[in-house]
Amino acid sequence: QVKEDFEKRTGLEGGNFEVYRLKKHGTTYVVDVHIPGNQNCRLQIETSGPGKPVLERYLCNKEGDEDTTYIKTD
Repeated sequence: QVKEDFEKRTGLEGGNFEVYRLKKHGTTYVVDVHIPGNQNCRLQIETSGPGKPVLERYLCNKEGDEDTTYIKTD
């Protein structure tokens, strides 16, 4: 349900992912996504709506490390 709601609000559809947290900050939606087969990393997607810029952060927690953030912008 959360995934469908997120896809509808953001226009990101058909992704092979499992949404486990969706937050709304003002006009911005932030969603945390499980990456299948990768227990240490998650993908965080931030967007203000369909057709808007999407910010993707790959948050990886390696053993003994603080959260490492990989940022990709479109």
